[in-house]
Amino acid sequence: MIVRNGAVTLSDCLKSVTPVVDEMIVVDTGSTDDSPAIARSFGARVLSARWEGDFAAARNEYLKVARCSWVLSLDSDEMLGTVDRHALREMLTAHPRSAFVFTIRNYFFMNDAVWPTAPSAFAGEVLPGVGCTTSRTVRLLPRRRRLRYCYPVHESLIPALRRLDILLRPCAIPIHHMGYLYGRTELGTKAQSYKELGLKKVAQYPGYFLGHLELGTIFLRDGELDQAAKLFSQCLRLNPRCSKALYFLALTQFRRGRYAQSRHLLQRSLRIFPNHSDLLYLCSMVELELGNQTDAVLYLARALRRLPNQDAARSAFLRSGASSGSSGGPGRENVQAAL
Repeated sequence: MIVRNGAVTLSDCLKSVTPVVDEMIVVDTGSTDDSPAIARSFGARVLSARWEGDFAAARNEYLKVARCSWVLSLDSDEMLGTVDRHALREMLTAHPRSAFVFTIRNYFFMNDAVWPTAPSAFAGEVLPGVGCTTSRTVRLLPRRRRLRYCYPVHESLIPALRRLDILLRPCAIPIHHMGYLYGRTELGTKAQSYKELGLKKVAQYPGYFLGHLELGTIFLRDGELDQAAKLFSQCLRLNPRCSKALYFLALTQFRRGRYAQSRHLLQRSLRIFPNHSDLLYLCSMVELELGNQTDAVLYLARALRRLPNQDAARSAFLRSGASSGSSGGPGRENVQAAL
């Protein structure tokens, strides 16, 4: 892992992996707290690396020196879920040329402004006032000399995995991300840092469609809707079938109050992805704002059949309008009755 001033959560992180790993490598990128000492207390090998504004470069430092056959990558504000060590070893033995995709459970205070999230990623309110979203990313990989991260932010192993013909497989072990809870006072600073690195990323990799999508969500979070729309549109020019970009561009138009434009984009998108839960969910929001209660209910019913957490999605719709900032729109009480 890489760490910088992660002392608040680092002990819990390292405790969670101690039963299943043979070595721990912590790359410290300039901590001024007790992070290096905490890491050493767990027997971790601590490397010091100058922060160059590049998460991929920092992560590659531990890939260079790792000695075991497999590498598990975590952040210092995460905890690995319960693991059966024997079952894990059997899985790795059975799939030596695979990398494993983990589900990350991201916990946050419901009143905090975090990155915009599609309804399908919302896992509900897990404690009073605490919500959870899910994301997925590669975290367990075979050690290979040419396997390296790329991109300065939202760093990825996917290009290297493809070059090396390493397959992706799901892993059922969850990872619990606590950073939004313990680092809530730094959310604004973190968002600004990610925005700067995102701008660097799209400048370095202008043809990488996901870079524009990622940066667009940050501008959307900050209410910079014109810039967000431009970035989502550029993402779609590079990859017209990027469903997330279609959703977020329609959401941006929705937040602008351009409901007819949002509806037009959503209807075009549903011709490509007719059963896409997030697009259907946002359609219900648009129709509600336009006063079309019957259509709103029909779209929402279709979305709920496909969303992994129906109760959470229904509650979010009624409470906040899919995190859209909706004013509530006409007839919301009638829709609530229909649900």
